Amino acid sequence: MTRLNKTDDPEYFKNYYKQRRQEKLEKQKMYNENRKDEIREYQKKYNIKNRQKKRDYYLSKKTEYRPEKVSCPHCDKLLTKSYLLKHILRRHPQ
Repeated sequence: MTRLNKTDDPEYFKNYYKQRRQEKLEKQKMYNENRKDEIREYQKKYNIKNRQKKRDYYLSKKTEYRPEKVSCPHCDKLLTKSYLLKHILRRHPQ
C-alpha cells in the first residue's frame, strides 16, 4: 500500500485555493479601506464623465433622425408621411 502525499488529496487543493482567495480578499479590503477618499473622488469623476457621455449620445441620436413632415391637404397640419394616411382616414372621412 502506498502512502499518499498531501498534494495527492483533492481536498487539499480545494482548501488551499479557498484559503488563498480569502487572503486576497482580505488584502484587497485593507487596501480599499486605506484609499476610501481616492476611490470616492474617482467614482465622482467617473460618474460625471459617464453622464456626459450618455447626454452627448442622447442628443446626437435625437438630432440625427427626424422624419420628414408633410402637410395635410385638408387642415394644413404638419404630419409624418407614415401618419398622414391614418390622420386623413380618421379626421377627414369622406
